[in-house]
Amino acid sequence: MNKSKEIPGKSQCPCESKKIYSNCCKKKFKFVLHNNTLKKVIPIHKDLFQILKDIEARFIEFYGRKLTKSDHVFAFAPIYNDESLLEGIKLFRELGFPENKIYAYYKSDGLFPCDLNIDLLSEVEIEEYLSLSNKYDKLVRSKGKKLIS
Repeated sequence: MNKSKEIPGKSQCPCESKKIYSNCCKKKFKFVLHNNTLKKVIPIHKDLFQILKDIEARFIEFYGRKLTKSDHVFAFAPIYNDESLLEGIKLFRELGFPENKIYAYYKSDGLFPCDLNIDLLSEVEIEEYLSLSNKYDKLVRSKGKKLIS
């Protein structure tokens, strides 16, 4: 039996911020225990819901059957995360994004905090991204000093 239960609001937040869950991530999204596995539950935007419905219809048309739990929802999308990350990097460079932000995006496996998704990220995820961005800056400064001396 599949049972999901939300983490109690007074417990420590699973994002590892050391804050109480109700004063941290619960304001943005839910953490639930599902079959003894911790999962982050983010509400689906209505536009994404429609896209998923369209993908489901294409899946049925292509395979002649409905999706099952073992099927990949994005069967028509690239399989490898690295391919998506590399496409993102290429796009960010074309748009003139700073290299430290691109580095943080790559090293965090696709985190890119912005106005559109900031409410869906925990403080720990945002801190990870900022830390990686700062790490890039320090690496560049330390390499520059070695090149000059």
